[in-house]
Amino acid sequence: VNDLNPVINYIIKDLTEFNLLELDFKAEVVYHLICTGLIESIMYPKLDLETNAGTIINVLQYAKENGSSVIYTSSGAVHGLIEREELPLNEKSKINPNNFYGLTKYVAEEYCRIYNQEYGVKVLVCRLWNVYGYPQRINHEINWIPVVTAFLIQDQPVIFGEGDQTRDFTYVEDIVDGLIKGMKYLETNNSFNVINLNGGSETSINELFEICMDVRDENKKPSFGEKSLGDVPFLLADNSKARDILDWHPRKVKDGIIDYYGKIKNIDKNSLIKS
Repeated sequence: VNDLNPVINYIIKDLTEFNLLELDFKAEVVYHLICTGLIESIMYPKLDLETNAGTIINVLQYAKENGSSVIYTSSGAVHGLIEREELPLNEKSKINPNNFYGLTKYVAEEYCRIYNQEYGVKVLVCRLWNVYGYPQRINHEINWIPVVTAFLIQDQPVIFGEGDQTRDFTYVEDIVDGLIKGMKYLETNNSFNVINLNGGSETSINELFEICMDVRDENKKPSFGEKSLGDVPFLLADNSKARDILDWHPRKVKDGIIDYYGKIKNIDKNSLIKS
């Protein structure tokens, strides 16, 4: 809550309990951004279902009654385990979630599709991939260690697994840009659509570590820990659809990390750690 912009009016409610139809105003666009994390979904599958899938019905009902558009932030996790020859993944690649998080994200996508089909609710589903940036926090309560943040602030960074697993990292400011452009897209498009919002390059965790050390101008060596739950060996997505329909152009991994580090290098690092 401390990171919220003070010039904006906020209503802070739990969407698993609060009915949006009780609001006394009509929103033109509703962004559904809330979710559990992967580790949290494995630990608390019922919470994951209620948060990722249950709350989207709340939003869609509100949109149906008020003529609102919806932007739902889904995840590349809907694809689950894949073969390397399937890369890069596009919006029509097979869906085969291998964890609760990916499953509930896809369930929510399907609710969006059917609400559009049955009630004409305009929905843009944005699948996000390995988002990093301020104020992403390490959360020891649920063993959530976002690697970019960890590599930039920890004195003894740990790579979980062997580090050869790859990800498609996307800077949070580029995500915000894509979501805003998504709102403009829905002004003139009435259909249900799905797009990838991803950086578009495949980076191993070992390569990421070296990038972060270069940005920090340090020469630390990592230690290696056990592979994380729900980990996958490689990821890379195709963002050409977002480039085409949104005129969206994400920055390169190192450029995003340089900007992120500039925001956090002079703050109290403990503010980025929840113990």
